[in-house]
Amino acid sequence: MTRLLLLAGLCLAVSGCPDSAPAPHEGPEVRQLSNAPPAPAPPVGKNDVVATVNGLPITMDELSRPLVNNYGLDVLINLMQFEMARNKAKELQLTVTPDDLKQELNKSLTMLLKSTKEGDFEAMISQLLQQMHITRAAFDVWVQTNAYLRKILEPQLKNAITEQNLHDAFDLLYGATVRVRHIQCHNLQEIAEVQRQLQSGKPFEEVARTLSTDGRSAALGGLLPPFSLQAQSRSKAFKDEAFRLKVGEVSGAIQSGDAYHVIKMEEKISPTAVKFEDPEIKGVVREWVANTIMFTAMQQLRSSFADSARDHIDIRDPVLKEQYQQKIDQHETKIKDHDAALKQIEIDNKNATTRAASQPSTLPALPTTRTTTSAPATAPQVGRPPATLPGH
Repeated sequence: MTRLLLLAGLCLAVSGCPDSAPAPHEGPEVRQLSNAPPAPAPPVGKNDVVATVNGLPITMDELSRPLVNNYGLDVLINLMQFEMARNKAKELQLTVTPDDLKQELNKSLTMLLKSTKEGDFEAMISQLLQQMHITRAAFDVWVQTNAYLRKILEPQLKNAITEQNLHDAFDLLYGATVRVRHIQCHNLQEIAEVQRQLQSGKPFEEVARTLSTDGRSAALGGLLPPFSLQAQSRSKAFKDEAFRLKVGEVSGAIQSGDAYHVIKMEEKISPTAVKFEDPEIKGVVREWVANTIMFTAMQQLRSSFADSARDHIDIRDPVLKEQYQQKIDQHETKIKDHDAALKQIEIDNKNATTRAASQPSTLPALPTTRTTTSAPATAPQVGRPPATLPGH
């Protein structure tokens, strides 16, 4: 049902879902994990020889420096998150047992590889970790950190699942579709004109025919064929907003790739192959929602740890320190670019509203924009359950 590519900063990709309820999956037997990363070996000096080849020595410094340069920061960040999670659990007087660690690994592997045969788990993990340049030891630290995060978050999420969560997840898992109209624009200035005309009372279909840059749908008043959340023809931002809207509701400006869109919800079409009221179906949906909420909350807590670490971290290795600063700079640049785009949309929409102020209208003002973010842990939108792996 669900395949997860557990990479830092990325949401989990959801594959297609079956027409009937998935069979229970127990997951593989897993090796025992300790409550903490393995105890370090006795210290080895950087000039100590760790191996020889044809009598030529290879020192610890020669071995470790390429590893630090390529993977050191990722490992360091994950170890910091582990220590912060463990310390938080200690403050709350929570204990993570070996059985908790085993269950956490089973949950992670089941979510990651649910559509594979049980015997393929280890082979698939090895292939994944090799492709992502992540060691099994780093993966184990990630699982251990998640076990502490889960222990911390479980009391907060007892009543997080709502009936709306379940209905949304059912639509996602079993193929609900929506039919929408949209107006596509090249830039924010065009979007502002679209919103001005809509606010003046012009029908959505008419504005779509005259202003949409999508010629095919413009001829139909912006009408698109029905699509599901699994559809590859639409971006995640477009799909998320479409499924959020109520029938008859019009969105704010949505950026999708190089284009901008305004969307109007026409119809929500429920799946017909299975019924929400089926107890087995509802049980599967509830479990999926619970995992979604938990992994969303884990991601948010990891992010809060990262924000806290920025004010207290002291990286003494010059290479790691430079890499860390570059990572911070890249993150801040993305935030500034995002904020600048939102500010420009608000300015353009304000100007459009001012120009339209002299024209009487009883219609309420449209929302200026909407951004897709992780929902609060207590009431998340049901979507692709996020999780992260070390180093990305």
